[in-house]
Amino acid sequence: MAPALVLRAYDPADAAAVRRICFDTALFGQPLRPVFDDEALVAEALEGYYLRYEPELTFLADAAGTLAGYVSGCADTRLFHRRYARGIAPRLLGLFLLHGHWLRPAVWALLLASARAARTWRDVHGVLARDYPAHAHLNLAAAWRRQGIGAQLFDRLLATLRARDIRGLHISAASAGGQAFFARAGFQRLAEYPAPAILGQPPHTVHVMGLKL
Repeated sequence: MAPALVLRAYDPADAAAVRRICFDTALFGQPLRPVFDDEALVAEALEGYYLRYEPELTFLADAAGTLAGYVSGCADTRLFHRRYARGIAPRLLGLFLLHGHWLRPAVWALLLASARAARTWRDVHGVLARDYPAHAHLNLAAAWRRQGIGAQLFDRLLATLRARDIRGLHISAASAGGQAFFARAGFQRLAEYPAPAILGQPPHTVHVMGLKL
């Protein structure tokens, strides 16, 4: 029998488990490790902001002490950009240099592709931040997908954002499954852009989707 799931708030003791799932799903939901094995750098880039600045908007699905997945949110995307530039980007540069990645030519191609993707993400989401100021992302361990856990986690986040009178939330969905999931939850497509060509992934389109709260 599968262990019962408990939805709960994030605790700093959960940081390592959250960062591990973040890293294991970093390549459009798939593991990045075969190509780039720096968990600390990738997890800091993708999850560091949420755990450091808005941990109260991260919620976990706990399966008897095993992390099944999490959702992390940000209430103000414009503030996110300012804080990221001041607090997270310097950390990433430090890790990049400390771990010797500047000596690995193959890493530069990944870095440039990621930088282009981040710039596109910032430009598209920045336009939407007036009407949909909050944003969020959802990651589930592979063994726990397609069991309704993502919907439960998002419901918990949405209730918290509504209690804070946040007027709208937007997300990015790169896969057909993710786009269908958010469409079922009432999200509307607001914009789209081509996903960056990273590590031989087939071309696909990222949908930016929003929900009025």
